[in-house]
Amino acid sequence: MPVELNPTTFSIQTLYRMFRDGDFYVDRRYQRKLVWTLEEKQKLVDSVLREFPIPLVLLAKRPDGKFDIIDGLQRLHTLISFIENAFQTSTGKLFDVRELPRAAQAAKDGAWEIVDDDSRLLTAPDCASISEYVLPVTIVERADDQDVISIFERINSYGRRLSEQEQRQAGLASKFSQLVRNISCEIRGDVSADTVPLGMMPEISVQGVKVVHGYGISAENTFWSKEGVLHFSSLRDSADEQTIADILACILNKVPVQRSRAALDRIYMSGTRDATKFEGLLSSYGEDDLRRDFLTVFDRIQVTCDHIKDGNLQSLISGGQHHNEVSTIFAALFLAFHELIITRSMDVHDYDKLVSALGHLQVTTQRKAIEPDRRRANINSIKGSVQDAFAEDDVRDIPLGKPLVFTFENSLRRSRIELPHYEWAF
Repeated sequence: MPVELNPTTFSIQTLYRMFRDGDFYVDRRYQRKLVWTLEEKQKLVDSVLREFPIPLVLLAKRPDGKFDIIDGLQRLHTLISFIENAFQTSTGKLFDVRELPRAAQAAKDGAWEIVDDDSRLLTAPDCASISEYVLPVTIVERADDQDVISIFERINSYGRRLSEQEQRQAGLASKFSQLVRNISCEIRGDVSADTVPLGMMPEISVQGVKVVHGYGISAENTFWSKEGVLHFSSLRDSADEQTIADILACILNKVPVQRSRAALDRIYMSGTRDATKFEGLLSSYGEDDLRRDFLTVFDRIQVTCDHIKDGNLQSLISGGQHHNEVSTIFAALFLAFHELIITRSMDVHDYDKLVSALGHLQVTTQRKAIEPDRRRANINSIKGSVQDAFAEDDVRDIPLGKPLVFTFENSLRRSRIELPHYEWAF
């Protein structure tokens, strides 16, 4: 049955009511996290106030009558969060929720604190202009999952474009892509079901160090930012997932792959020889085993970072080099640890000695460092520098340390996201 497109319009007031009724869902298999900056949000609100046209919202109707957001996630969330006083206009004004009954009721019910200082609020006419502003909306009906994913890929042209890694991950159902997504979410802390209500997106989105959006994950508390491996701007573009995908590919291949966009593209591109090869390698290794091995190595790196007395991992291993070069060193470091811990059944027995050794690494970080043979040389060099801090000890018999901590924290976050949306029968 062919896909049906139903062009229509909705006022912001109607969209807000639909949001409060739980009508909007986000499919994380292809959608991004919330990534707009405060400036981008303020510009959208300003466009509405000035009655400028903004791009349409594209929704896919679900069998239960609810809607998956195909395009317009950032815009919808921005408009809804502005109504709920999550941020001010560029002139320092908040939306007066008393001018929108459904929002006023939500605030009275404790969703947020009502601001009744008129000097801080938009005028009634301005609030009416926002509430009555009409957005173009197209509803996709009778579309299966693959249709929706295909549409998403083709119309992603407004606002902030998908990063390279987001494009690779979008909609893929391969075991490799799913493992990358799951490990990345576990390390960042934004675990959730594949599909979540729009209202839950702030809980699993990452906010920057300087600008507070009220999101559940603080960038400065993620391993990647805290240890200086990735800059926050790179984290917003899913560079952590790209790093994890590269490392997993090297582990599965048993020899380093080229560290490049083209190499990862081939692994992710369904139907290609590389994609088929790595799906087979993952099946042979075992998804659960690879996940455990990855988190075991990651745990030892985290504990190593805890033993750094001054600075962080970046300051220890980079020698003042750029973030891009730090991520290259980190990948080599991770693979060196993996070969010592998993392949050779060793474990760290002297973290102070290990930290000292990491401060004197001799690795290549120039452009040629992306080539497999240069990556192998870097891995061997790191192993030679740090192996005296390791001793034979089969880590598969040792309980994980920090992974259990962030797994527990993720379980709590996931329960906050999911439990309100299920009914329990005993």
